[in-house]
Amino acid sequence: MGIDYYNCEICNEIFSDVGYCGFCGKCEAYLCGHCLDKMREKNGEIGEDHENAGDYGEDAPNGCDICDGSVIDEVSFINFLTEKIGKTRSELEEEYRNRNASASK
Repeated sequence: MGIDYYNCEICNEIFSDVGYCGFCGKCEAYLCGHCLDKMREKNGEIGEDHENAGDYGEDAPNGCDICDGSVIDEVSFINFLTEKIGKTRSELEEEYRNRNASASK
């Protein structure tokens, strides 16, 4: 059994799975210990009668900044923007690279 490292889905801090960490009881976001405590304080705990209590523990937060939209997933947001602009991500990446290449000359 090894140690895995993850990025907190709220603050992007890197943490190991053997340290203090956990999941949001509502959206299942994986949270570092600091954000886990912060979300518990802000949103309360799911409690022992919640359907996810067996999976995440009864002390899992009952929501987080991802659930309420305070934190936006960057990949989902980029996909949303490319759809709104009407260009593919590849087209936008090419434009960005060309712009940067022109600026460095």
